[in-house]
Amino acid sequence: MEQNGSSRRFFPDFAFLEALVAVALLVGLVLLAALTKPPLQAVAGPSVSGYVPRPEWYFLWLFQLLKYFKGSLEAVGTALVPTVLVALLVALPFLDRRQPKTRRLLTGTRPVRLWPRVVAAAVMALLLAATLLAATSTPAAKPTPPRLPAPVWPMRVLPGVPPRA
Repeated sequence: MEQNGSSRRFFPDFAFLEALVAVALLVGLVLLAALTKPPLQAVAGPSVSGYVPRPEWYFLWLFQLLKYFKGSLEAVGTALVPTVLVALLVALPFLDRRQPKTRRLLTGTRPVRLWPRVVAAAVMALLLAATLLAATSTPAAKPTPPRLPAPVWPMRVLPGVPPRA
């Protein structure tokens, strides 16, 4: 980063600014978590049957892979496939081995290639399709579990009933 022709040091100048932003984001996240209530489901109980746990939306594509890789192939679908996808994304910048060309407007840059963008778009489309397929393939009817009454504090003492010790 240049400032009036002189460069700024990473440490402590830039690192201090980054730490301030990180602390501000952490404080904002803690405040958001403290001031909002999470949407909780009913209390779990042994008498409730028919509840099918489902993953959150960001894991639905991985949940959908379990339908294609069954039995002993579950490890391939849940560990190997995502690992290979992440490794390909990490290796993507290193796949272009050509020398950079000097250009008039973009000096010292590599040519813009289309195929990494097409591959990334295809992977995102596949993940979106798997997520939508998993989200729409819900089980039949899920019975709603009974809601338990919340205790009222302070506890009221009923006439004729001795209070508990």
